[in-house]
Amino acid sequence: MTAARIRRNPAVHEEAVDEALFLIDEAADAIYHLDALAAALWRILDAEPGLDEVVAVFADAFPEVEPMTVAADVVRAVESLCSSGLAIAARPAQGR
Repeated sequence: MTAARIRRNPAVHEEAVDEALFLIDEAADAIYHLDALAAALWRILDAEPGLDEVVAVFADAFPEVEPMTVAADVVRAVESLCSSGLAIAARPAQGR
C-alpha cells in the first residue's frame, strides 16, 4: 500500500441530519449520502491518515473479516471518495 496521506477536500461541507451524514460539494453541484461505514471513513480522514492507517482502523473494527478483504474494501472506498473529489492527497508537512 501507499504511504500517501489522505484528507477531506476542504471545499466539501458535511451536514448531519438525524443519523444521516451528507457531503455537499457546491463546486460540482452534488450532494452525497454516506452510509455508516463511509461516514466512519470520512471522520477518520479528518486526521489525514495514510492508507495503511485507515486499513488498520477498519481491520481492528472487523476482526472477523479477512485482512485482505478489509484492505480491498478500504482501498475501493478511498478511491471512490477521491474520484468524486470528496477526498484528496494531503500535502506533506514541512520537513518531511
